[in-house]
Amino acid sequence: MFALIVYVDDFGGSVGQHRDRDRVDSILDLICSFGGVLAPDKVIDSMDCDIKLLGFILNTHATTINVPDGRRAKLQATARTVWQNRTCVLVRTVCQLAGQFMSMQLAF
Repeated sequence: MFALIVYVDDFGGSVGQHRDRDRVDSILDLICSFGGVLAPDKVIDSMDCDIKLLGFILNTHATTINVPDGRRAKLQATARTVWQNRTCVLVRTVCQLAGQFMSMQLAF
């Protein structure tokens, strides 16, 4: 016996530049018809908002992508560790720093 588990962490989409509640509802119904469960706090239909999606903060009004404070603090802490141990720093720590930079490239 086995079980197939499908997990979708974040799903973002746009239905256009104007609010179309019927279109949004039909898309949400389609997702639910495949067994998807939607967190009510993640279903945002405001045309002007900040939303956390895929680990970034998207501002729909200013059309900007920002890094949340927690991710920024983690990057700063890792960079500080690399700098403080620059004469003998672990390769793993340098790789962590590089990975954190790479994961944030969408915001730059």
